[in-house]
Amino acid sequence: MHPIICVLGKKDTGKTSLAERVISYLVERKIKVAAAKHTSHKIELDKEGTDSYRFQKAGANPVILFSAEKTAIYISDHTRLNSIEDIEKNITTPVDVLVLEGFSEIVQKNSRVAKIICYTEREQLQEYFNTVSPPILGYYSYNSVEEKDRFYELMRRVENYIEEFKTVYNFYKLLPRLDCLKCGCTCFEMAERIYKKEKDLSDCPAISEGTSKLEIVVKGVNIPLKSFPAKIIRKTVIALISTLKQVDENLDGKITINIS
Repeated sequence: MHPIICVLGKKDTGKTSLAERVISYLVERKIKVAAAKHTSHKIELDKEGTDSYRFQKAGANPVILFSAEKTAIYISDHTRLNSIEDIEKNITTPVDVLVLEGFSEIVQKNSRVAKIICYTEREQLQEYFNTVSPPILGYYSYNSVEEKDRFYELMRRVENYIEEFKTVYNFYKLLPRLDCLKCGCTCFEMAERIYKKEKDLSDCPAISEGTSKLEIVVKGVNIPLKSFPAKIIRKTVIALISTLKQVDENLDGKITINIS
C-alpha cells in the first residue's frame, strides 16, 4: 500500500501542469512515482499499420511491445472504473506514491486519497468545499502572484503527507485488516484515528473480542484472524497440549509453538 495524491479541478485550471510538476519534484528526491490520468477522449496510442496495431486488430488482448528502453502494454478494456483498486491493479512495479489526475467520481469521498484542487476563479472552489472529503493538501491557482512560493509550500505538505502515511500504514499492519466495520470505519480509517490519538488498538472489536489471545506468525508476517476461527484454533491447541505429560491441565500464560 502506498500514498495516493490526486489533482482535481475544472477544465483548463492547470491540472496536468501541476501534476507534472508534482511528479518531477518527487522523482528528483528519489521517490518512485506511478501516475494515472482519466480522460474522456478516445485513447489511440498505437499507430495504424504498425505490427502491434495489426495484432490488436486481429483480436489479441492484451498486446505487449518490448524494446531496449520501454515496455508497452495495450489493453482493450471497456470496464468502468469503480474504485481506486481498479487503478492500482494495473501498477506492475513497486512504487512509493501514486499521482492521479481526475477520477473525481471515485476520489472525492475517498479518505485514502489526498487531494490538491486547482482553480482559476475562487467561485470554482465552492463546489469542492461541499463535495470533497479530507485529506485536502491545498488549493492551487496559476493566477496567484505568489504562485512559486505556494508551489513549494504545497510540496512541503505533500512530503509531510507521504511521511505521515508511512506511520499510519505501520498502525494499519497491526490491525486485522478485515474491514468488518464493527468499529464504524475501515481498518485504514481506524489506523488514521490511532495515529491522531483519537483511538487505540484496543478499540478494534476484532482484537478485543479474542484475536489478541491468539497470534499466528508465518515467515515474520502476522496472520489476521476473525474472532471465531481464533477461538477454535486456540481451544484446539490448548486441548491437544493439555493431554501431554508434564503439562498442567490448567494452562496459563503464553504458549509458543515453532514449526520449521
